[in-house]
Amino acid sequence: MKLCMVVDDFEVIRKITRPIVEELGYLVIEAADAATAAEHCVGEMPDVIIVDWTLPDADTHSLIASIRAEPTAKIPVIIYLTTENNPSDLIKALNAGADGYIIKPFHRETLQDKIKKLTSKKPMMALAD
Repeated sequence: MKLCMVVDDFEVIRKITRPIVEELGYLVIEAADAATAAEHCVGEMPDVIIVDWTLPDADTHSLIASIRAEPTAKIPVIIYLTTENNPSDLIKALNAGADGYIIKPFHRETLQDKIKKLTSKKPMMALAD
């Protein structure tokens, strides 16, 4: 089964996002902070990671970069959730390794379409050396 991790310090966002992603056939795990998210990635790298722009214990851009640096065969799609349409912040997230972004509040269709679009374009496994 495909795995999606929702990383947001607000429980309500995780609870709203969960059923939207589950409708696409993903098993959803949740993380309220960067440390928990990083632990999940070491255990089993999710196929999709939806991460909030601010986390209580770390810089989100650093978390994205550390996920990208993780030695794993699975290459996750990372979607950056933000409440602000700040071009420099969005560019920083994309440069850190995010594949795309969504601005909160979002609609069910917006999130599902973004996941479908990004997962259809990206190889999910790293090529062997």
